[in-house]
Amino acid sequence: EYKMKKLIILIFSMFLAIITSALSKDFKINDVEKIGFQKGDQQFYQMIGAIDGWGGTLGGDTVEVYFYETKKKINNAFFKSQVPGDTWKDYCTKDNVALISKGKNACKLLKKLK
Repeated sequence: EYKMKKLIILIFSMFLAIITSALSKDFKINDVEKIGFQKGDQQFYQMIGAIDGWGGTLGGDTVEVYFYETKKKINNAFFKSQVPGDTWKDYCTKDNVALISKGKNACKLLKKLK
């Protein structure tokens, strides 16, 4: 009985892992451009563990957008240390994307990523 229970838990957690990885998308820069991101300069994304990063504008806001291998790898501590501050007013994530903004419009748009 105990072994059976362990097996069921194992199968269930594997199933869950497959489902969550299927639900979580790996967005790239062109996906963010589809929702109106205007690309500016490439950022020093490696310092914060990202795989890509760009400055630019989204929804009229000056933003920096960073891409991570997975949602779990997003450097939340770093972003939360920047926001809210004198420069950055908003911080949000969508799957493997992290965005910091000088305004309040960009995060509303990031939610529309598909």
